[in-house]
Amino acid sequence: MTQTVSRLFDNPASAQAAAAKLKSHAFTTVHVVSAGDGVAGKLSAAKILPSHAAVFSDRIGSGATLVSVQAQLGTAQAAIDILRSFGPIDSGLANPDATIAPDDPAPLSDILGFPTLVSNDDSFSRFWGLPLLSKSAPSFGSGAAPVASKPFNGTFGIPMISTKAAPFSSMLGLPTLTGGRR
Repeated sequence: MTQTVSRLFDNPASAQAAAAKLKSHAFTTVHVVSAGDGVAGKLSAAKILPSHAAVFSDRIGSGATLVSVQAQLGTAQAAIDILRSFGPIDSGLANPDATIAPDDPAPLSDILGFPTLVSNDDSFSRFWGLPLLSKSAPSFGSGAAPVASKPFNGTFGIPMISTKAAPFSSMLGLPTLTGGRR
């Protein structure tokens, strides 16, 4: 597992020196991004969050240089200390080292650097033949799987034990919360 640590520098010489120091301390994935062609692609290759990439891109366009490193588990603080020793400038981000977007649909794949295998959001339900928990179609993806009247009846070839919605309540003669038959 890695953490992306990024800092902006006001001159390319400081950024290159910081990158060299990181590499001399066994950090193997170090990116230096400066103004020029393909800034967006370079930021993506450096695993910069899209929300951070917009801020970094503006600052790089104004002449700053970004150094980004993929720090292995337990080494992020060492990378931060090395970058700090070369006098980075303020990026304007509250947490420049955040690594997972809160709305990231595949956080584990992103953390481990694996590509996602499917692009639609209901693929797990569709693969296993399970209904979605929501009866309404999601606002994203290709649509919802149909909701069955008895969702797990016959799933994996296993019949339902009871056809009653609340078998223990009916067996004991207790009322249910839905206020059905008493």
